Amino acid sequence: MKYVLIVLGVIVGLVVVGFLLLLLNLKLATSRLRKRIAQKLEPVMQPVREGRQPDPATVRMLAANPEIRNDLYEALEEAGKQQLFPPEFRTRQMFAESDMACWLSHPNELKSAPDEIQLVKVVTIPTTEVGEVQWYLFRFRTKAPHWAADHGWMAGVSGPYSKDPSAKLDGPRGTYSELDPFDSKPPEQHVKELHELAVSRGVLDDLKKPA
Repeated sequence: MKYVLIVLGVIVGLVVVGFLLLLLNLKLATSRLRKRIAQKLEPVMQPVREGRQPDPATVRMLAANPEIRNDLYEALEEAGKQQLFPPEFRTRQMFAESDMACWLSHPNELKSAPDEIQLVKVVTIPTTEVGEVQWYLFRFRTKAPHWAADHGWMAGVSGPYSKDPSAKLDGPRGTYSELDPFDSKPPEQHVKELHELAVSRGVLDDLKKPA
């Protein structure tokens, strides 16, 4: 019995250590991603910090980049300079696309933004918790030599977003992809499955208004 308890203790210890290592890896990977994005924003944010006007063409170029679009807007907003952000990229569709691209660029996912990303459709799903929510369904793909190039077009969703037109543009933490081939199931099925996964993780709580 003593040896059984020792073995069980070792197994539990290994599981705990493995879990802690996964958390550490996630934290380090996220830190690397944030640092990389911050560096890409420097051509705009350095002049802003110095009280100078950034080059409009540079602002537009960075806003057109889905991987860093949302971060650029947030950085400009924090600096009180959101008026510098091009209005054509300040839409929910553009923010949803950026949310998807940035999620995919995480070192634990594709490690880089996809080479192509396209909005397929916006799917509305009723919920008992917050009413109707919207999901932006995208298809995306990478090019060789990226390891995911052989997957072809893959499916992912950004959201859920409130249908309230006065709600903020960015959504809660439901953006996700299983990297499944896009043609492996109907578009609505992709959304339904990822919606159910998001609900199980409690992301609808982000849309609940304070009492």
